[in-house]
Amino acid sequence: MKYYLAHYMNFILNHLPFIVFIISFLESTLFIGLFIPGLVCMSTLGTFIGHEKINFYHAWFLSFIGCYLGDLISYFIGKIGQKKIKNMNFIQKKKKIIKKIYKYLFQYSFFTIFFGKFIGPIRPLIPVISGIFNISTKNFFIPNFFACICWPIIYFLPGILTALTSNSMQRIPNSNFFLFFITFFLCTFFLFIYILFNWIIFFKTQKKFHIFKFKISIKNGFLLLLIIILIMVFQIFFLLSQPQTILCYKLFKHLILKKNFF
Repeated sequence: MKYYLAHYMNFILNHLPFIVFIISFLESTLFIGLFIPGLVCMSTLGTFIGHEKINFYHAWFLSFIGCYLGDLISYFIGKIGQKKIKNMNFIQKKKKIIKKIYKYLFQYSFFTIFFGKFIGPIRPLIPVISGIFNISTKNFFIPNFFACICWPIIYFLPGILTALTSNSMQRIPNSNFFLFFITFFLCTFFLFIYILFNWIIFFKTQKKFHIFKFKISIKNGFLLLLIIILIMVFQIFFLLSQPQTILCYKLFKHLILKKNFF
């Protein structure tokens, strides 16, 4: 068992650049991306970056190329096979989501394409829907280009921070609470982004919106955002007072400022 596990790990380490490219490509490809847990996969790759098994810039570049190619293929599939794709059972089952995406694509095309890249359930659908409904190549390519630049960094970040925190814990004893707290901070941050995005989308169109399965008013959503901001401010002040944070910052700086891009 140990032999196979070691062999498996060696295979991953020896083919990390290819794996980064393939996962990013599949994540952005029509339908396949719906069944791949993007944040989990990309965060796992982020831990390899944090442990310096692959250069940060290499991983970023390969991930950008992979997700951009996946989006372009999905876009042109939607453009070429409009009628066939519209009639597919899978698309028919997603009618409600597609109607919402369609509405926001024409009202706020840049923001919908850009921010949609970071939302799991709709991420792989936006390129193909943009193609189906004839969003111009210019209106799709530009926001998607910038989204594909930002997407790998944001999705790698939890894994990178986990690896850096792990490294700092080895150097500074009794760091378990720090690890728990930084995990809590990351969860709070992603919750804030999720609620903020939904609040912005529904601010002008509806009086209420959903947070997971709970329906709340726009006013209460705003108050909830303020509370989360206050919690995050407290978390940041606490983290800044910890020696592990300083060490993590130094390790992160070392990781990012490496000169060996190629």
